[in-house]
Amino acid sequence: MANRRFKPKLLWLAVAVVVLVVLAAKPLFTPNPKTQPVRFGAYTDIRYGFALTAPKDWNIARVRRTKYLRELLLQPRNERAASARLLLLKKRAEHSPRRVAMSYLKQFEETSESYQVVSEKDTTISNQPAHFIEAVVTDANQKSQWIRAAAVDGPKATALLVQQVTPASAEPKWRPDMDEILLSFKWR
Repeated sequence: MANRRFKPKLLWLAVAVVVLVVLAAKPLFTPNPKTQPVRFGAYTDIRYGFALTAPKDWNIARVRRTKYLRELLLQPRNERAASARLLLLKKRAEHSPRRVAMSYLKQFEETSESYQVVSEKDTTISNQPAHFIEAVVTDANQKSQWIRAAAVDGPKATALLVQQVTPASAEPKWRPDMDEILLSFKWR
């Protein structure tokens, strides 16, 4: 009968292989906040100061944050209570950019005292159909806010970028790179 000696080198090799396999598989089981699927109203990233929400009949696509979005949302907040919100909607034939933008603003008709569309226009961004709409909304307490929504069709989804500024007299300025922001998302 052959003498079987214990070989520590093989044991260390086996341990090393197991550790490497575990480390390689970890990203598959660890949620990545940059790419994980977004649930309705459930994904809020306090670090970046924004929340993703949508009406229940809309499906939100997966989104990878880019440097453009980070720059937009990491701007210091001033005396104007400004917020930016991004909605990525899985593309549907009936969801034109105008319909997406209008659907977002229409929700304020039921909850506000006064609702007025200030400007509206169809345009294109990098040869993709887009729609810009601005409105002033006043609630029952006579507090007003300026809302600007920009929707653009992407290859797999419609992106809706919303700016809300209170009070409405502090009109938001559309940053020169907003067009780039709307097109910089990597849709899944």
